[in-house]
This record gives sequence, C-alpha cells and structure tokens, in this order.
Amino acid sequence: PDDRVEYDLWTVPTDVVSHSFLRNFKNAAVALGNSAYFTPHMYVYDGIFAGCQGPNGDNQCYNLCTNDGRYCATDTDDDLENGTSGADVVRESLRRRCIWKEYGKDGIGMPWWEYVDEFLYRCDTTDFFTNEECIKDSMKRAGVEYSKIKICMDDSGGLEGDVENSVLEAEL
Repeated sequence: PDDRVEYDLWTVPTDVVSHSFLRNFKNAAVALGNSAYFTPHMYVYDGIFAGCQGPNGDNQCYNLCTNDGRYCATDTDDDLENGTSGADVVRESLRRRCIWKEYGKDGIGMPWWEYVDEFLYRCDTTDFFTNEECIKDSMKRAGVEYSKIKICMDDSGGLEGDVENSVLEAEL
C-alpha cells in the first residue's frame, strides 16, 4: 500500500513570493521520494462566476481571461495595456498543469520542477513570459516534450472561444 503523504501545492506562475520555493524545493521533493506525493495546482479564477462572461458569451474582462471570459487571472503589473496579462497567466497555468499531467505521475515530477526552474530563469520577464521560443527552450532543457504539452493544452479544450477546458475547470 502507498503510505505517502499527499500534498497539494497551490501557486500562480507570476507570484514572486513563491519563486524561491519553486526554484529550491525540487531537491526536497526528490529527497522525500516515496514519503510524499506532490500535486501542483494553479490559482485560476472562475470568470463566469466573477461576471467576466457576458450574457452573449463575450469576454467582459478585457485581457484577464481566456475562453471568452471563462478562466481568468489577475494582471500582475496592474497595467491592462502592457506587460503580462491575466490571460497570459492562465495560459502558463494550463501549460504547467499539462506538464504535471504528463510528467508528474510519480508524485515527484522532476521534469515539472526543472521546467519551472528554467522558465523562472529564462522567461519570467515581461519580454519573454509569452515568448514561445523561450518556453520551448525551457522545456527542452527540462526534458519536457513540447508537442505532448501542446496536445494536452489543445485536447483539454484550448484557450479560445466559449469552450470549457477540462484541465482549467478542475483548477477552479
């Protein structure tokens, strides 16, 4: 029987307070091995509940949401015109959940930790947060297969249109 203690780890890709933890905890996750089972989760807001999806299914919360207002995150720099948007944060949240789904079945998910570390080092700036080449490079360095993650993101419902995304829905 599996007697590992299960831990849910809740974070936001842009939360600077958790960056140090995310960069350093992977060694502890490995050291705990069969004693602990981690599952990272992302804070994503229910845009329908928050009123971001209008009566006609349109996104009423500008660039804070994806899927026509269904899944939202706060604008980290409080500048709706520039920088990283809430929709960008939702996209990265979906990406990280898909990486965990693919590589975290052992409860340690070393490729997930490696990706987060690489992303924080290479892409965690306004200029590179959404840069696909930076993201692909971070994945490659972490041993994460980009195509598998893209399939997960698309097959879960994607981020466009008034479509339910099964991965994001589970995070609400």
